[in-house]
Amino acid sequence: MLNLKSIFVLALSTFFPKKLGMIGVSKFMQPSKKQRTEKWSKSFEHFTKNVVSTGKVNVPYWIYGEGPSVLLVHGWERDHFAMGGFVKPLVDAGYSVVALDLPAHGEASGSQASLTLLAKAISSVAEETSTELLIGHSVGGSAAVLACEDYGLLPRGIVLISIPTGAIDYALSLGRKMGLASKALVYMKNGIAERLDKPLEYYRVDHALSRLKLHALIIHSENDTIVPIEDAYFLALTTGLPKFFLETGGHNKILGSDETVKRTLTFLKEAQKLKKAASIQGGVEDFV
Repeated sequence: MLNLKSIFVLALSTFFPKKLGMIGVSKFMQPSKKQRTEKWSKSFEHFTKNVVSTGKVNVPYWIYGEGPSVLLVHGWERDHFAMGGFVKPLVDAGYSVVALDLPAHGEASGSQASLTLLAKAISSVAEETSTELLIGHSVGGSAAVLACEDYGLLPRGIVLISIPTGAIDYALSLGRKMGLASKALVYMKNGIAERLDKPLEYYRVDHALSRLKLHALIIHSENDTIVPIEDAYFLALTTGLPKFFLETGGHNKILGSDETVKRTLTFLKEAQKLKKAASIQGGVEDFV
């Protein structure tokens, strides 16, 4: 159901589709900075802050704990605090935790946030911290997959929560949430295509996951209104990856779900076992 603001936008975009479509492009390429998630504002108080430079952008990251490194990647218009619900369970389970603020988000510099730039930032922090495992939310998860394909990031296991099948799918979902009319959405799609450095088809997560053969888990909520559950079903079907669906949790509250955290920890533990088994197998082959 549309609210009054969305109805107003719908009316405007019906009469001025190009102008409103271009506003949609700007919203997708230039995120607004949201306030931190107060629920987990103290989760990172014992962490050490560092900064890595990605081109002209300074990307801050926080690190704490001992053991295999797990990189937390937040979603669009969020910051590292959004991933705070994973911190204590991961540290208690014997992992070291790394969390970053993506370019143009949180404490990071910059105002533009192309998928390529997000992927480069994730790759840089992962390399700096010897990341072994990764948990990505929404566009952050999609950018992490792009980092694997473009920059050689190869985590032992990756958990993808509420991620869209592609860049344009997420962009258009934002446009629909704004209330843009169908003609304005067409202008928005074409405008995004002009600004990206590669064809829109390149940014399809399902294609990348099929090519990469990552050890990954898809987690999604059935009542997600930003990235519909159909995206997750499609990803699981086309890639053959394991999935875990919750009845509730929406797009963001799913990060605070005990079920999400529990299933994530189980998956990461399995990924570590696979790594150990592969190491043993490699040693046997070398011996033989």
